Amino acid sequence: MLFTIEDLTQQRQQEQIQNSERSRLEDEIKVAARRLDRTQEELRGLTAHLFSVQDEERRHVARELHDDISQNLIILDLHLKALRDKQQQGQGTEFDELRYQVSALANDVRRISHRLHPAILDDLGLPAALKALVEESARNHPDQYSGRPLSNYPGGS
Repeated sequence: MLFTIEDLTQQRQQEQIQNSERSRLEDEIKVAARRLDRTQEELRGLTAHLFSVQDEERRHVARELHDDISQNLIILDLHLKALRDKQQQGQGTEFDELRYQVSALANDVRRISHRLHPAILDDLGLPAALKALVEESARNHPDQYSGRPLSNYPGGS
């Protein structure tokens, strides 16, 4: 009988030790989970900030491309045209080629600017920008569309 009492006492002590250890581990898990939640929230905030900064940089580059470089190319094109007009009739072909190249470059800059950050995104919002992108894609790649109007596609209007 003494062995049974002693054995039960040891068993209860072990159960108490296990319970206290379990409780300590549960508390540690809760603390770690709270830290993880805070870290994930910080990561979400940093990611959102990164996207915001990237978008602002794209907007800035697009504006620079469109406003500064495009305008300078247009001015250059006008000067080339004026210079060609001053030349004699048979010597204008080189200037026409230069004007063509400047015009193509201006169109490339405009296209790059538009792709970096379409103005419609700021002016009319994401749905209108996406619709314009789909319509542009349909015009540029008609073989990829079945000829149905865009309103027949999901989300089309």
